[in-house]
Amino acid sequence: MFPKFPLNGDFDLNDVATILEALEHYAKSPEAKTHAFRRDIFPAEYEGAGAAVTPLRIPQIMEMVRTAAESATRIDREMAARHFSDAIENTIQRQPDPMKALTEQHQLDVDHTGGGCLAYARHYEDGWYFWLTAEDGASLPDNPDDPACQIGAYHPTEDWWLNSSATPRQALSVIGTFVVFAKARYAAGQEATITGFRDILTTAHSSGHFVTDEAEAIAAILAAPEPPQAGEEPQWKREFPEFKADWIPELPPGFEDYSWHNDACPRFHDTMRDLVVWVDYPESQDRELPENLRFGVCRERDDGSLEDLYSADEWTLVRDFFDNYSPPAGSAPNYNTLLMLAEDAKCKTDEDWGSDRQVDAENRFFKAAMQRFPDHFTDTNDDWQEAIHKATSDEIIDEAMRRIVKEVVRQSPQLATLLEKKV
Repeated sequence: MFPKFPLNGDFDLNDVATILEALEHYAKSPEAKTHAFRRDIFPAEYEGAGAAVTPLRIPQIMEMVRTAAESATRIDREMAARHFSDAIENTIQRQPDPMKALTEQHQLDVDHTGGGCLAYARHYEDGWYFWLTAEDGASLPDNPDDPACQIGAYHPTEDWWLNSSATPRQALSVIGTFVVFAKARYAAGQEATITGFRDILTTAHSSGHFVTDEAEAIAAILAAPEPPQAGEEPQWKREFPEFKADWIPELPPGFEDYSWHNDACPRFHDTMRDLVVWVDYPESQDRELPENLRFGVCRERDDGSLEDLYSADEWTLVRDFFDNYSPPAGSAPNYNTLLMLAEDAKCKTDEDWGSDRQVDAENRFFKAAMQRFPDHFTDTNDDWQEAIHKATSDEIIDEAMRRIVKEVVRQSPQLATLLEKKV
């Protein structure tokens, strides 16, 4: 009888790496020099099968184990890829006929976006791409007229996108315009954003960033009645249906609901002070990060990043913080807020010029601009008054933003590259 091959140590023989470790460990042990063991791991037809060999053959055995493991792993991966490909194909085939017809008409691909998530896609020669998903942002839409579907145009290399909600039928009828407008926003140095579908089409058409062949489809969408709203249901409730009303504290004046379902919990912004407050779940085990306190307060900077300011489990402490907080001098509202207010203040159509909406929006923009830069936009600033003499509302707003960009870059030179296209 040959002695058994000894494995001294904690080795998991179900794992290839530890099998190899065990063999190497044994080969270096003093016992290896005195032992012989059988070669039964070779097939019976193999020359010398069953013969006794010395530990000098261990490297060859290790190589055989390694080669077999690599081969098995490759086969497993190939099988998994085939199964996943089959699953995607089955999902596509299960789509209702109207949705299949629409996507075939527009010759869309299906992308695996990660983690088993899928999206209808169109890829462009310059690397940009367009995704269309259901409301959850992770699955294929199955209703061509579902207004909650998510659409987005994405930059090929940078973390930049333009997202909105629309029905698949509407989105695909103006897909070219949507992507062209996204590229124009990116080229102008504007930030990645989520915005209204109608606002995108209105701005795209008025600025000339649209596909001519889609002009009729754009006009039809803008002429159609506004889709019905979700009653008085607040945005945080639409984005987090499981969140209860009594979990939302009474917010101070100035805070607006900016909740989004891709965040961990509802959030609210005081845009004039650059404050963001996160309202997390009451029970710590329900939070994405259980170690976080329930209420978190941040300040949004010009580059869009967030600076942590304060956190607490008691809302009264957060209210005290708000009551005593003032943003750093000359820092609020931040650049992104001013840009958002400027876009909102521009005329959407010829009929919008001078309307109550446009005038109110323009007043709000200049109130914010003067709060941040109090000396730049006054009646006594001759340089400003000369620059806007005989200018239209949109030209005045554009001139204001050019000056704001220069001041922001002066305050934060590291933003020059990001904003240089706006100067």
